[in-house]
Amino acid sequence: MKTLNEKQLKLPIKTLKELGFYRKSYQDEEGREKTNYQIKGKVNDFVYYNPLEEKYVWYYKTVIGKGAIHVNLDITNIPQLLHVLQIFRIDFNF
Repeated sequence: MKTLNEKQLKLPIKTLKELGFYRKSYQDEEGREKTNYQIKGKVNDFVYYNPLEEKYVWYYKTVIGKGAIHVNLDITNIPQLLHVLQIFRIDFNF
């Protein structure tokens, strides 16, 4: 059972790349350069990892037209991550 003090899973970039994640650079609303790592789903969705976030580092995003839905994912270990990728039908290397 998870406790409130359990930290989000942090992975080295090498491991992310081995799973199939790729680096994505973008500018936020204030024009600052940001980077995350993402893995594409089947259509307009992906799971992404932002190592610089404090509370949640894992997210699921679905793009619908010009809008998008973001979901914070509470992932604390590798089996959970692999399970989430399978649930969202995202192909990954394992």
